[in-house]
Amino acid sequence: MRVALTTLGCKVNQVESASLVEAFEARGARIVSFNERADLYVVNTCAVTAKAAYQSRQLIRRAHRQAPAARVVATGCYAQIAPFEIIERSLGSICLVGNDQKINLVDLALGEQGCLDIYVGDVRRIQKIAPFFVRRLRGRTRAFLRVQDGCNAFCSYCIVPYSRGPSRSLPLKEVRRQVQTFLEEGYREIVVTGIHLGHYGQDLNPQLDLVDLLEEIEALGPERIRLSSLEVREISERFLSWAQASKSLCPHFHIPLQSGDDRILQAMNRHYTAEEYLERVRLLRALFPRAALGADVLVGFPGEGPQEFENTYRLVEKSPLSYLHVFPFSPRPGTLAEAMTPRVSPIELAERLKRLRDLALRKRRSFYQSQLGEVLSVLVEGRDKETGLKRGTSENYLTVLIEGEFPPGEIIPVKIERIIGQKALGRPL
Repeated sequence: MRVALTTLGCKVNQVESASLVEAFEARGARIVSFNERADLYVVNTCAVTAKAAYQSRQLIRRAHRQAPAARVVATGCYAQIAPFEIIERSLGSICLVGNDQKINLVDLALGEQGCLDIYVGDVRRIQKIAPFFVRRLRGRTRAFLRVQDGCNAFCSYCIVPYSRGPSRSLPLKEVRRQVQTFLEEGYREIVVTGIHLGHYGQDLNPQLDLVDLLEEIEALGPERIRLSSLEVREISERFLSWAQASKSLCPHFHIPLQSGDDRILQAMNRHYTAEEYLERVRLLRALFPRAALGADVLVGFPGEGPQEFENTYRLVEKSPLSYLHVFPFSPRPGTLAEAMTPRVSPIELAERLKRLRDLALRKRRSFYQSQLGEVLSVLVEGRDKETGLKRGTSENYLTVLIEGEFPPGEIIPVKIERIIGQKALGRPL
């Protein structure tokens, strides 16, 4: 059987898809590109924004158009929260497999019934994390280590607690098994990821925390450890003490901001103040002078007036942040924010997005310029399409173009000599 699988959304979704690919192959399937004709198409969907849901539907329709007789399976967060919406807008018959049943997807998809049903339960009742063991992530030189799933935070704009369920952690025994496998496969950088990484271990018995996890991973000997994302209050004194002593932690911290206005933060159900956020990122910059500091910012949340947006803009402007991911507010069905008013007009929203993205670009350029003349450790990942040069990622998250030929997966010292757009050009030493 020819199987094509495509994935939208977060690193957790990508790991789960990689595990499904290996499970299909173990059953004798041949994995082909999603652009090819296949006997079975799997779309691992995302629902974090309305755009992600739309893209999920487009991919499902593409599968139906490419091979009308093929089986089509939709799984992931959009399939979990809106199965009937998918059915109504599909071009043909489809099978829905929710996140609570994703671990059984291969058996369902290859079953004699042809998987023409809805396998979606109440994900909020799940108490244990599904393992989704994976040996290799195709086309990636950095290994994504999925240690946590679900979220208990219930930010007022976020659908994730409804689509992923409560926070669940991978036991240390399974973490060790996965890390050891990645190291055996030659991965030199482990990206520790989860839906709410900072809540790792709170559901385990005995209870653990993020530092317990990181100490366990570091003891196994990976060359580089990178963290996907941490909330500002999870940057604890214990974490900072470990981070400063670590010989493998990449100096790269992504700390979601969402808003720089205290009233909006409260409406978002975010449990920190703007000043608290600013103090913490300034502390990170003081302790890790070369670190990349990133943030997510949500623009146009209901009730965000000109002054509230200006507070966000000014906080970002005076912060030591290196880069931003800027998103427009997207009302998600079932969340508290869906019914909140007043809404920001589309014209005003577009202007605010442009202003903040322009600031983000200036911040990024300034950070890159600050690295001129520095010698960075670069993990070679592939070839840059625009220049034809080899491309890699430094320990502090710069995209670096390298003169010379080096195999993917190699880590080399590179002196940064020029900045080309949003990339750095380096000379290998």
